[in-house]
Amino acid sequence: MKELPEGATLIQNYTAGRPFPHPTEPDLGGKLLWNLWYRYFPRVELKKDLRILLIDKYHAVFRQVVNNNYQRLGHVSEPGVPIYTPEAPDIDLAIYTEITAPEQSKYTVALILFFLDPTRVQEYWSFLPSLRRPLRLSATARCSPAVGTDGTTEEQRGGFNLLVSEVTAQVINHKMTLMMNNLGPQYPAPINFFDPNTVQQWGIDQGVAWPPAPSKWELEETYIVDVKRVPSKLAGYCYGNRRINIDAVDYHMSGEELSDMGGKLWKIFFQNQREHPNGYGDVYETGATDYLANVTDLQNIHYTISDTFNGLANADAPQEYWDVSRYGSPTGLLKIMK
Repeated sequence: MKELPEGATLIQNYTAGRPFPHPTEPDLGGKLLWNLWYRYFPRVELKKDLRILLIDKYHAVFRQVVNNNYQRLGHVSEPGVPIYTPEAPDIDLAIYTEITAPEQSKYTVALILFFLDPTRVQEYWSFLPSLRRPLRLSATARCSPAVGTDGTTEEQRGGFNLLVSEVTAQVINHKMTLMMNNLGPQYPAPINFFDPNTVQQWGIDQGVAWPPAPSKWELEETYIVDVKRVPSKLAGYCYGNRRINIDAVDYHMSGEELSDMGGKLWKIFFQNQREHPNGYGDVYETGATDYLANVTDLQNIHYTISDTFNGLANADAPQEYWDVSRYGSPTGLLKIMK
């Protein structure tokens, strides 16, 4: 790993798997971020009917449903699959998000392309049904809301979507913290946030999603890491600091506190995971396919809850969703509404 002039780090000679299985000093913070960035993603993660609730300070609820397709196209670690996908030789990850409800937002699509070069800024594309054509969005609009939620583009990819080569990372603590890595009931039991009984049992109608039994909080080994953009990239940015809780076993993000440029706490983001089959006889936890995510905007008194408890990974996903040209490239956006 190479240290950059402003204190950020750059990974070198990475192929696949966990970059730093046993991270230590020097540059422990940077190694933890690279582990988080290159945590396990299946070759295909299909999240159909991902339910999103947007709740304002009056407890008014707006419901939204999206289909989400993650394609890991580079640094792939699945058996029998190429490490680098021939149809997308320079792409690491593609995230396709299509709104399916409400009707007035249907067919609106966001596509993010992450490159094998970890210093290259991601490409952001959108399809607007009113125009019936794709648009490439400015890469500087990273603080804009993601599909109308309280999270921004920077909180996509499981809560952490910053270029690691543009941030500094300082480990401020290494301790046991309360996490929920075994949210219940176990997969494949459905959990429906649009069900009034679920809304009441989970406390969603009171402005927070608090999983009831059989879910339980457990002490887990955690790194607490402060992440800041390097000075040359800080102007015009939305967050002054991002305090992340990183699980020391799976290196996924269990939660984070986001502060504004004045240092005042702005948002709280946390995720509850449950084990999910990877399609090859194993299970994993990454906060990507089977999780509950909460984003609380404390300054604007607004709240977003999203869940994806019916995801399909790898061999479990229908073959059509492996199509790189359709779900992993801008040309695929031209096939919407046909």
